[in-house]
Amino acid sequence: MSSTPPVQFTGLGSGIDWQSIVQQLIQLDSQPITQMQQQQGALQAASSAWSTIQSELQAFESAAQALTQSTLFSAVTASSSDTGVLAVSGTNGATPGSYAVQVKALATGPVITGNVNVSKVNPNDTLQNQFGITSSGAWTIVYTDSSGNSTTVSVGYDPNQTLAQVAEAVATRTGGAVQLTLGPNGYMQLVGSATGSQASLALTADTGALAADLGFTAGAPAVYGGDASFVVQGQNAGYPQTSHTNTVTLTGALSGLTMTLTGVGTATITVSANQQPFTDAVNAFVSEYNKLVGLLQKETTLGDPSTTADDGPLANDLAAQGMAFRLRQIVTSAVAGATTYQSLADIGIGTSGTDNQLAVTDSAKLSAALQANPQAVLALLTNGSGTGVVDQLSRYVDSMAGNALGGVSGVIPSIEQSLSDQIRQISDQITAFQSRLDLEQQTLTQQFLAMEA
Repeated sequence: MSSTPPVQFTGLGSGIDWQSIVQQLIQLDSQPITQMQQQQGALQAASSAWSTIQSELQAFESAAQALTQSTLFSAVTASSSDTGVLAVSGTNGATPGSYAVQVKALATGPVITGNVNVSKVNPNDTLQNQFGITSSGAWTIVYTDSSGNSTTVSVGYDPNQTLAQVAEAVATRTGGAVQLTLGPNGYMQLVGSATGSQASLALTADTGALAADLGFTAGAPAVYGGDASFVVQGQNAGYPQTSHTNTVTLTGALSGLTMTLTGVGTATITVSANQQPFTDAVNAFVSEYNKLVGLLQKETTLGDPSTTADDGPLANDLAAQGMAFRLRQIVTSAVAGATTYQSLADIGIGTSGTDNQLAVTDSAKLSAALQANPQAVLALLTNGSGTGVVDQLSRYVDSMAGNALGGVSGVIPSIEQSLSDQIRQISDQITAFQSRLDLEQQTLTQQFLAMEA
């Protein structure tokens, strides 16, 4: 049986097009729903605007707090006058100045050199063909690292292997800590990669004949590496310092830098203050401030007084309107208790005076402040009294956007919750009103059908 409803022809009995009448009545009665939907749309736009503002506030706070990183105020660049003697790296901590460094000796690793010239040996031919080896054997190699930690490995070989394969086995078994190579003048060498006076290497045993064929003495005493020796101007009373490796972590006025020794000789390390990281952080702060203020201006725009079509979703919201004013007040006012620099304007950061936009108005003044007294600049931004510009901004942002870790609920989350509740209530009202309209339409339809009967 078909479930298609019967076709209704209106007005056959009465001559009245009652379906059109019912539609018009329902359309007229549904105007409150349209009004509620418009109201709901405005609330949703406001909620979306507040959500965007909250995100921008948090991004702005992150940019503000980044200004107070202590590393920004100790950033340096370091260079070496002769990279053939030493290279230097590091970006923080060292005191600006020039420091002479004399490298007396490089750190070296242990080397065992054979006494048989094998320059004419084919490393890719078998040990049997090249040395007459007819039986298998194994080396016992003992090596220590720069800290004196010892490791023992066994490296086996057989007559059908090549010298190149034995060298590969030595490297594999020792994890690259020992290499079997052809050294100067055609003599084989066992070379330890670790350096320093505690690094050692020994070929303690050979169960075959390969060691002797290469000129090594199995069971001979271990050989040791040597320490690097260097003198740094102004350190250790001018006496040499030593290092097990050629990578040296510097101390004292050069703390935060690492020196890599590359040759014997004298070079000068030059350390200069690096203002770029702080300048970059300031530019990021200014950019985030302007984005936030621009967003607030957009969302609170008042359009043509004769219509609300051009108004922003928060045009009449006093909380939103007051935010830009409060932010501007914080970034332009003097900091209580500050001495050397009392406001951002004192370090070259300010507004044009005609709008809320922030800018680096005097880069030379900013540079001079960082050069003269970086700690005073830091105190302007954050201090133990909590009166710094960033301190104030963080408290204000937390009061508006909330801070779960700090136990601050925030104005915006409360506003968003209220808007969400209102939107839900209107949705319930629309649903209830629509149900009444559906019932009204059903009742009218039945009445007209009865009239047609």
